[in-house]
Amino acid sequence: MNRSLIVGMALVASVAALPQAYGQNRHSTFVVSVAETPSGAPIGGAEVFLPELRRVVRTDSLGQALVAGVPLGAHRVRVRRLGFVASDVTLRFEGDTTGAVFRLERSATQLASVNVTADEVPLQLKDFESRRKQAIGRFLTETDLSRDANRDFADVATVRFPGLAVKTDEFGKPHIASVRANCGAAPPSGGTSRGNAGIVQPSKRGGAGGGFGSGPAAANEGGGATAEGSCYSTKPCLVQVYLDDINLGEADGLVRTWDLAGAEYYTGASMPARYRTSGSACGVLLLWSKWR
Repeated sequence: MNRSLIVGMALVASVAALPQAYGQNRHSTFVVSVAETPSGAPIGGAEVFLPELRRVVRTDSLGQALVAGVPLGAHRVRVRRLGFVASDVTLRFEGDTTGAVFRLERSATQLASVNVTADEVPLQLKDFESRRKQAIGRFLTETDLSRDANRDFADVATVRFPGLAVKTDEFGKPHIASVRANCGAAPPSGGTSRGNAGIVQPSKRGGAGGGFGSGPAAANEGGGATAEGSCYSTKPCLVQVYLDDINLGEADGLVRTWDLAGAEYYTGASMPARYRTSGSACGVLLLWSKWR
């Protein structure tokens, strides 16, 4: 065959392969806008999270954010902000730029603002500061938390509070657990109970089914009497989490470190009496937000 023809065919083949190779390496820039429903007012400080890529950004005062270098294809996107109902969708990224507008509904009624001039300590942190001065637990102040503001709080808690670890349930949701005791839905043969007496029915709460720990929401699900807080050696010992004095049970990772003004952790006799409830045998985390 003619040598020039062979070279020409090789060049054509190389050029034909370029679009495919180029497409495999292309990325998209994700342009996000987050606003409130129904007013359309921008939501600043909202978290835009791509869990598969472990990419997190926050919206600016105009409710906008940008994520560069997103590989083409389908990716899960979660948008959330304390005080609003979170959005969790799967988007397909195609082309150089992919845009999306998220409208979030408020999850609670916003109270009128109150100007406080006399107190240096925010009202919601009065009890926090009182207990911190008594040194009856372990504490993280807003200054402490700001050093890890961009990390998941579950990861921060396991580093700053001894004896804690992150356990993932069968649905892939993270839970904070004590590594010094374990909780279960029923005692194993010859097992040893460490905590409140009683048998706990498997929790049907989202993400913690199949006997993964115990919690307040498990009390009357599935019928029959239950008693949360039984601890056995074969199940993770899930810590009860409170946010602004609201019991979140065995939290699923909604809380972000940059939203917190304080955190305190208690176990055993050091636990304040009001939090010594059924299900608290593995420990209690009290979290206080900046936005309350």
